[in-house]
Amino acid sequence: MMFKRSSSLLLLGFFLADTTKANHVSAPLILNDPLWPPFFYSGAPDQPTGFAKDIISICLDKNEVPFQFKFHPIKRMRVGMEQGLIDVNIYSYKKAREEFLYFGKEKIFQSSYVPFVRADSSIKINKISDFDPLKLGHLIGLRYSEEYYDYIQTRKTQRTLDEAPNHESNIRKLVFNRIDIFVSSKASTLYVAKQLGLQDKIKPLDYVVQSSDYFFTLSKKSPRVIDPEKLLPAVDQCLKDLKSSGTYCQIAKRYEVSCH
Repeated sequence: MMFKRSSSLLLLGFFLADTTKANHVSAPLILNDPLWPPFFYSGAPDQPTGFAKDIISICLDKNEVPFQFKFHPIKRMRVGMEQGLIDVNIYSYKKAREEFLYFGKEKIFQSSYVPFVRADSSIKINKISDFDPLKLGHLIGLRYSEEYYDYIQTRKTQRTLDEAPNHESNIRKLVFNRIDIFVSSKASTLYVAKQLGLQDKIKPLDYVVQSSDYFFTLSKKSPRVIDPEKLLPAVDQCLKDLKSSGTYCQIAKRYEVSCH
């Protein structure tokens, strides 16, 4: 009898645990794994996992949510989130994005987008029109602020825009005088430049094109998320716990990311 009772309790405990998981998702979540160092590295085997990827993995594991990361280019990522082909991505908040996203409330990190020039350059940027006479580089798919994105589109139409597929390409073009300037994430560009041994060849300018907080977001079309109103607060609470325990800052230091 004792054996049967214990077995029943174990079975009940398993059932309750499984039900808790099912309250979050019906199948493993598909998370976008972009090439966005030092936050994500698209799963490249010769690179670290990435600051945001580490943080998100900890919080989903803590909440017993199954998941898998998959690389998607920037353009495909947005379509995937709109259609529910991708469940999770990291976004800055914009009102228009509420049409297809549920937003968490606790930021994962902050990223500032600034112009980069050669270390010996005397170029100064105080307004968007200051880019006009310069050979301008651009990372394909990146949108920045609305004002600067509109400017980029104009330069593209005029065929005076030099587009690149990744941070490394923009940095090398800048160092070897193929472009005069490009705008990118300050943290990402400095991190990649250091990996390339070119950190002393470039410098960021003070002009900020955009500075944004980035959040854990869920696709509103996701067929795998059962109750976003339970999952989002659970992830938010985990982020708060990581910050209060000091774990967040420990991970941030490994990637040279600000933990404030």
